[in-house]
Amino acid sequence: MSGSENSSAYVLAVLTGDTLLVRYCDQSNKYGVILLPVACAPQFPMFLNTAVNDPFAIESLNFLREHIENKRVLIGPQIDLPSASQSNSQNKKSSNKFSSDVIKTFTHQTLGQIPVCVNSVRLIDDLNEDLDAFLIQNGFARIRKNSPIQNQQWMNRYEQLQEAAYINKLGIWGNPNPPIDPSVSNEFESVIISINSDFTFRLLEPAIDVEIAGITKIGRSSNRSDEFNRFLGERILFHKVNVRVLQRSINSPPIVSMSIRNFDLATLLLQNHFVTINEITSHFLNEEQELRRISKIKNKCDHEFQGKVTKILSSCSFIIADPKSGDDERKIVLAYINIPKFDFSTNFEKGGIEAFRILRNKILNQIVNVDVVIDNDGEIYGTVKVSGVNLNIFMVKEGYATISKSRIMGLSPYFNELKHAYDSASSNKLGIHSIDTNNNNSNISSGSKIGIIHEILSPTELSIFVDDSLKNYSLQGLKTTDFCVFHTFQAIMELQHKFLYKDVEIQTDLTILELSSKEDIRATLLVHGYAISSVKFTQQPLINAENTANSKKFGIFDSFPKIELNSFKTNKNVIVSRVLSLTRFILQFQSEIMSQIQTSLIQAQLQKFDAKPKSREMYIINVNGKLYRGRVNNVSSHYILVDYGFVFPVAVGEFYNCPQTISKIPPQAVFVELNDCLPFTSETSSIKSDSECLFDDIDEYSEFNDIATKFIWNFFDQKCIFEVKVETFRGVVPQVNLFDPTQNGNLISFFVQDGLVKLNKRNDTALAKLEDEAKEKGVGGWAIRAK
Repeated sequence: MSGSENSSAYVLAVLTGDTLLVRYCDQSNKYGVILLPVACAPQFPMFLNTAVNDPFAIESLNFLREHIENKRVLIGPQIDLPSASQSNSQNKKSSNKFSSDVIKTFTHQTLGQIPVCVNSVRLIDDLNEDLDAFLIQNGFARIRKNSPIQNQQWMNRYEQLQEAAYINKLGIWGNPNPPIDPSVSNEFESVIISINSDFTFRLLEPAIDVEIAGITKIGRSSNRSDEFNRFLGERILFHKVNVRVLQRSINSPPIVSMSIRNFDLATLLLQNHFVTINEITSHFLNEEQELRRISKIKNKCDHEFQGKVTKILSSCSFIIADPKSGDDERKIVLAYINIPKFDFSTNFEKGGIEAFRILRNKILNQIVNVDVVIDNDGEIYGTVKVSGVNLNIFMVKEGYATISKSRIMGLSPYFNELKHAYDSASSNKLGIHSIDTNNNNSNISSGSKIGIIHEILSPTELSIFVDDSLKNYSLQGLKTTDFCVFHTFQAIMELQHKFLYKDVEIQTDLTILELSSKEDIRATLLVHGYAISSVKFTQQPLINAENTANSKKFGIFDSFPKIELNSFKTNKNVIVSRVLSLTRFILQFQSEIMSQIQTSLIQAQLQKFDAKPKSREMYIINVNGKLYRGRVNNVSSHYILVDYGFVFPVAVGEFYNCPQTISKIPPQAVFVELNDCLPFTSETSSIKSDSECLFDDIDEYSEFNDIATKFIWNFFDQKCIFEVKVETFRGVVPQVNLFDPTQNGNLISFFVQDGLVKLNKRNDTALAKLEDEAKEKGVGGWAIRAK
């Protein structure tokens, strides 16, 4: 600010104990850096280009910040800066980057070049207060040598104030507080001074980089919008933050949560749509599901748009995603019509299951066009067309919907067509208008049951809606010789792609067939090499499938290094890198091999791969600024981080060729289940053997299980090292116990006594006793059951 008049401004941040970043009130987006003319506070090495660190610098900054930040001030006329020769004579306490007449601007990372001026500053709420005098009086600044102030009477007063502060050992004249050790302190205050290219943040003191949990930049470009830069400049950079360390890793910045004036920084950035969710650290977020919802509704969607149907949620709703990238998911509900309810819960209506099947057969994995009627914060009510057919009218015409009377949506623009379709279905006794809406099951074997696959829980365990409820079934006669997480997720994704939401026939020997093709689901796992037979099959299709995988070197027969059963014996030490559910985890071996992988990735000469990634190939992939090993799945739409167990679309991350020396290092991540443990559900019967099924109804325990899963995530996020022991197998999935070496205890015992999980077979007497005690006390899930 130049000129001889006073000017009002708003203090955005305190840069040092004697320097302010302000936004002038007379013009929008007009900024200035104000250096106090008399008070000179200790400085930081970053402003002095020196390694000298004054221990009082952060204390002086904090003192001034508490007094003046986010307040309106009156800035006096500009005072000429001292000459370069004068500024050279300043000692360490009074040195200041902005003292030289050479430096006329301050380069702010997001706000750009900002003019530097020397001005007196007073609070608008208290014009009698001289800020220079206030700092000197309290001992957090000393008189600047060669100060440009010419009034000797004022200078005499400043000297008196400085002498009093010195005598009383105030501020810089006393003893400094001990420095913060970021390797030990889990909570501390600091200041964000910059944002790095890999989307980590630089702190002022301690001078370290940190990664904010749960968020990352949008897209691959490092360019930020002008709006984001202003947001960072005015509300984030050079502001005090409360830092809480959540996770420390070797050779990586610590993962932290940060808050500014009690507002969580990750939440602020997500709510303003400046960042996107980081899937690797998203579990750290508070209110994760709500933030996911908010992040998907940056703008109200276009009146008409196109998408691919990826999930069928119920008889009247489904999920669509961007046809190319597979992300930007949105929930669609059919407007103007009422459809009998079916959503895989036990509370469904007559005709709901049949309506679900009609909807599934018509649109699953199809490209649809949506005409929006109401956009209710991401839940979109609309008219849907598939292959030119109006789906809303189609459901009415097939007899599985009636016309809705909604004052909110109003009258449908194609009401006459709906009315005609309804009258036709009613007169012809179609669908819900008929007496019997059950399917004809004459083409299934005697004693068999018809079900709908609701979820793929593991390569050999399916959640199926049958007999009016959800049950879990295991695929029989399968095992594996390679426990690499790549094959596990490959198998799950292959089964999802081929069988999710499909009708199946469950025979009396628990063989599960896809209903329309009569294909044995196990054949899909065998033909891709995701499993091998543990018994001698008599069915020729299964024999042929396994022989095909062997001859073509698919799956566990390929040339990539394996994780064999012996790996669990030689690499007992593990950390939990990912929590999939209360009882299903991804373990990462902690050995010299993992250190070798990390070192190799850092030292690798990266050669960018710009072509379409090839299925089953290994690549080095940059995700959120970090390098990982990843293999692409069969259909080239996703890749799996083989040492961590995370799955991403190929559109996420930058691909580099993986040298053979790195690709030949064995993977370090495995998919496991806690031995003999089950989550709480409304009605849970024990699994006596692999041939029996587990009832798993959608129920009131859902919210509890979500909270318990979050708790377990937080427990494992400390990256404690556990010992793993394989007890048995459920299909291709190891059932394990985890032991805490520091407490000499089985982790399952801690979870059982806190009521987070329940036991299945209760063969362990000690664990059974702990479960009885938890049940008697009514802790965790037992408290819900007691209601």
